[in-house]
Amino acid sequence: METQDREKSPQGRPALIVLPLLILAGLMLVPSTRALFKAQVSLLFDSTPFSARLKDMGVNLGIKEMAIPPMQTGDGGRPAEIVAHSPNDYTLQVAGALLAGSNTPGARAFTPQEQYAGFQRRYGERLTALSLRFPDRPGAYAHLLRLMTMGTVRVSRDAEAEKYIIGKSRLSDRQVGCAESWEAFDAAAAQGEKRDPDNAYFPLMRGLELFDAKRDAEAIAAVLRAGQKPRFEDYSLEEPEASYVLYRRTYGVDSALLRESSYAATLLPHFAAIRALSRLTVAKAVQAEREGRPQEGLALRHALMQSAVRMREQGTAISALVGNAIFSIQTQHPGGVPSSPLPANATDAQKGDARRNAYLAYLRGIGQGQEADWVAKEDAANREVRELLQEAGKKRPPEMPSRPLPGVWTADMLLLANLLPLLLMCGAAVVLGRIRGGEKALPIVVLVVFVACMVVAFQMQWAESLTQMRIVLDNLGSFYDSNESQPQGFQINEIVTRYPGVVHVGEVLISLLLSVLTLLVAGAVSLFRKEPFPTALSRSLQRGALVFTTLLAATYAVSLITTARLEAQANSALDRKMHNEVAYLRQQNSR
Repeated sequence: METQDREKSPQGRPALIVLPLLILAGLMLVPSTRALFKAQVSLLFDSTPFSARLKDMGVNLGIKEMAIPPMQTGDGGRPAEIVAHSPNDYTLQVAGALLAGSNTPGARAFTPQEQYAGFQRRYGERLTALSLRFPDRPGAYAHLLRLMTMGTVRVSRDAEAEKYIIGKSRLSDRQVGCAESWEAFDAAAAQGEKRDPDNAYFPLMRGLELFDAKRDAEAIAAVLRAGQKPRFEDYSLEEPEASYVLYRRTYGVDSALLRESSYAATLLPHFAAIRALSRLTVAKAVQAEREGRPQEGLALRHALMQSAVRMREQGTAISALVGNAIFSIQTQHPGGVPSSPLPANATDAQKGDARRNAYLAYLRGIGQGQEADWVAKEDAANREVRELLQEAGKKRPPEMPSRPLPGVWTADMLLLANLLPLLLMCGAAVVLGRIRGGEKALPIVVLVVFVACMVVAFQMQWAESLTQMRIVLDNLGSFYDSNESQPQGFQINEIVTRYPGVVHVGEVLISLLLSVLTLLVAGAVSLFRKEPFPTALSRSLQRGALVFTTLLAATYAVSLITTARLEAQANSALDRKMHNEVAYLRQQNSR
């Protein structure tokens, strides 16, 4: 009797199909998961949000080979369209100008004029237009100055500095800029200082341009003026935030992964230029002290030290490290006297201590006890920050707010990629089971669904993108030299780089795994029970497969909720990190 009932009603519990649908509907109704769910469904068909970010990072960082295969669906100029339709949105216009500039190929330049012309094609014309459209926003001028230091305007007078300090030089000097670049740089610095008069950044940048143009008296005046400013703000954080807003508006993906990748890939060439400025400035101070003008030398040293302290107080790790270095440079050769030789095996810390102690002794010797106390206090603060950053740099892998996200996004995508085909197959079985003769058509419908899912699976590239995003972020957070604050190497996982197809094959196989197993089980049941395959397939899909699909939907929901929580935590951490990275790292270390 039981056997007869089972044969007459092979459908099992078709009403169970409602549960996974309700679970997915619930994810769409909850605000914290709605955007994530929609983004992950879209990512099955189009990996552009992450692939485009990686492509732009590769261009920006000079990485010639990325392990991402060509995108199946390009963006079709969508970012440019968003920018074009928002002419009064400063944030989007910043993102559009900088993104377009970084993606404009550079040309080989052999002269300063050619270098400047290339800069104008990439960034200059766009940023000048931005400053004219938003004349009261100092950020437009700050971005122009920052990017012009990538070879267009820069202090390159190390031979002169070395000659002042040790009496001879093994180096060579050159003027990096030209009349046109100096004029543009000077105008931007002047306009920036006019709109942000309390900011040391603009007069400091103006000083390096004036030194490059050999207008030393004006450069020294600019440096002294910078030392009187109460803050340092280079506006570099405008770029990653603007880029993130543009990506979110363009592709509809709101993830801390995109936000932190923008933050990590922002170019900061101006810090190296300011370091070069500080080396020449201390040489000028040494010259003044040797010529019997100690107060002039002290004023120059103090002005750079004040700017260095403001750089530390800006709060980013790189500005703090560079500020540390600039502060230390200003203690060299006090009074114009060569430093006492140290043992060959002296450590950097011992050299720094000896240099600091000699400078403090010099200050007290010329009656500058108050200045000596200030230098000692700020030097102690510098050492505390330096030790904090060095400790953070020893962590492998680096502590990055978004670090868990590629893993949890990958888990979500694997669950979703398996859930949707099963849900479609089970739904087809439930619907056709209610139609007379529908059971016979079920294998054909299931085959069509499976083939369609297989086509989508072969086109998917989310696994490659997420894997590469994790590797890139890990490498951007590693291998930083505490002096130069520049990446020392860009290590890409060998397997992903040399064999990106391995990730793609694994992505396809795992995404189709549960669907294939379901069909194999249905075939095995058909052979074992000696019943028609359509009947066995309908029974399998409406019983065991439907229960498993419901459990899979519940698992995906739990995973997505976890991802939403981690996204919120990462964004909160990024807010704190971008507001003051030093304070953020101090808080992390205290845990």
